[in-house]
Amino acid sequence: MTALRPMVSADLTGINPLLVRAFTQARREEGYARPEMPLCRMEFLRFYGEDTPSACWVAEEDQRLVGAVFGHAWGGTGWIGPLAVSPECQHRGQGQALMAAALHSLHTAGCVCIGLETSPRSHRNIAFYSRLGLVAGPLMCDMAWTRQERRSAKNEVPLSRFSQTPGHFSARVPNLLTRLAVPADYLHVCRHLQAWSFGESYLHAEVELFASVQHAMISSCEMRSVSRVLALAACAEIVLDDLLSFLRAIAEEAHSDYLMLRVPAHDREMITGLVARGWRIVQTHIRMYADNAAEPRVQQGIHLNKWD
Repeated sequence: MTALRPMVSADLTGINPLLVRAFTQARREEGYARPEMPLCRMEFLRFYGEDTPSACWVAEEDQRLVGAVFGHAWGGTGWIGPLAVSPECQHRGQGQALMAAALHSLHTAGCVCIGLETSPRSHRNIAFYSRLGLVAGPLMCDMAWTRQERRSAKNEVPLSRFSQTPGHFSARVPNLLTRLAVPADYLHVCRHLQAWSFGESYLHAEVELFASVQHAMISSCEMRSVSRVLALAACAEIVLDDLLSFLRAIAEEAHSDYLMLRVPAHDREMITGLVARGWRIVQTHIRMYADNAAEPRVQQGIHLNKWD
């Protein structure tokens, strides 16, 4: 009989290989040429599990760990991922029970926008989440910029860093998000990145432009110089070249050779602008929302985030 309980730190050593087995099987079924998934760094799993502990759950059968889900509450925005069930225990309802527990936790935490992201190649995942009432939203594109050479000149983009001036962020970031009608609390992301030394959050010192960026590795076998933008917000007056200068300055400061930015495919102007400036689409995801809990589309300005 399956029993659900809140995740604890000691579970992570068992969750890590469970994630590998579940996602490797899923990728093999989806036809990936190289389906094998590496183990996550344990520090990364702890970073994920401590983001919103009340929304993280495990499933057990006969006191054996057979499933796990991580939930994340960023103020009024909540998202789920990853969710995994042991391959030999699938189709018994554990995934549905874990999803129900995570969704309830995020609703209880006050999230008004709730969703997740999955592979558009996974017909099983899309069907599974659809049966649970989630609705397909936009296709999301991971855009990658590769730095060709390191600059020796001083960075000319004025950056403020959360680790140095948290009060400055507390004064500016909520006001920016309110103007954009974004329900997320990105100060939570700023604090969590700093607490785990997993990245940094930045403000442009002269214009309304904010980003939280993860610089730490996810797995032990990936490139050591990848920066991933977790959240980005900008006022309506920002032009693409100013935004890219801001992001390149962040990558330069972090000594990153690769910068990843997730952009909805419906933002044709940004996608084509990035491609024209040397960015590549390296992966896609489909964003799905709980019923009546979709993320509002910003009308004037820029708002980007990643949920995985």
